[in-house]
Amino acid sequence: MAGVEKTLELKDALYFTAEFLIGFVALSLNSLVVLAIVKNPSLHSTANAFICNLAAADITVGLFVTPSAAMSYMGYPGNFYGCLFISCFVLILTNVSIINLLVIALDRFFAIKAPFLYQKVMTMKKVYCINCGIWLLGINTGLIPMYGWSQPYRELTFCRFIDVIKMEHMVYLQFFGIILTSNIIMFAVYTYICLVVRKHARKIDEMNMRFASQAEIHRATKGYRKQVVASKLVILAVALFICRTPINIFNCISLFCKTCKYPYVLFLCTILLSHCNSCLNPILYAASNSRIKAAMKHLVLQALNIQKEGIQIVGSSSVTLDPFHDLPRPDEGRKSSFKSSEYVAATY
Repeated sequence: MAGVEKTLELKDALYFTAEFLIGFVALSLNSLVVLAIVKNPSLHSTANAFICNLAAADITVGLFVTPSAAMSYMGYPGNFYGCLFISCFVLILTNVSIINLLVIALDRFFAIKAPFLYQKVMTMKKVYCINCGIWLLGINTGLIPMYGWSQPYRELTFCRFIDVIKMEHMVYLQFFGIILTSNIIMFAVYTYICLVVRKHARKIDEMNMRFASQAEIHRATKGYRKQVVASKLVILAVALFICRTPINIFNCISLFCKTCKYPYVLFLCTILLSHCNSCLNPILYAASNSRIKAAMKHLVLQALNIQKEGIQIVGSSSVTLDPFHDLPRPDEGRKSSFKSSEYVAATY
């Protein structure tokens, strides 16, 4: 028994340490993203407002979800409704983050599909309203167990997620209705964006052949650039799928195969993996933008009191998702070549 107790203590210590590290990294990276956007007026664009909202949601995950998961693991709070609220709170922030990822994908689809209409319709006021709607939708879907779709009330002295949340809710609504549906839509959207980028890159290459002296060199490297762009776009949806799916597979096993058993340590690993998504979001969405990345780097250097010359944070124009905002004017077409990578920066 002593050996078993030591194993359990080691497992608990590793789990709590991992939750703390994930929460700290999520809080640090996402706070850096928010500060970089807020403190630089030229980054105040509609696209970056969605990224800032996503980062704010992931900050909340780092502040509350990882400690709440650790509390629930320890069995606190030891009453039914307290345990139910803590469990719902985790679902709320998870849903807000996922819905935000979906909205960012749809926003980019709209910007690529109808760039001029996007510039006309998508104002900052509307973006703020959409961001508020994301939180309201996430809160309402996360609180559904509090409205009645939960396990029957009973006296509890030890809080466990499965004692208050029904697996039917986790599988049918959370997994099939929110996570899986969002992933399918995101895969479809980013696949379309990849196709559009390749199509326009081909046209740009033809333009270079006509107007640029370096067209041959550019054509030799265009295949690599397209592969990089495609991998960046697809990995956004892949990361969400990889992080959120394993824990829901275990939920499906618990619901559809009552007699099936699986290692509890492996289940804890899937919980940690689902929380890791909040650490990956700022890397995949914000750090992929060179201007935000430079602003984040500048903040870190400021915090460390390091002066580095030649850091250019932002330009004079705001960051947009208009796929044609970096295109050369007609009178500049013969003076310089326009590279596919510049088009990619405009659309991504």
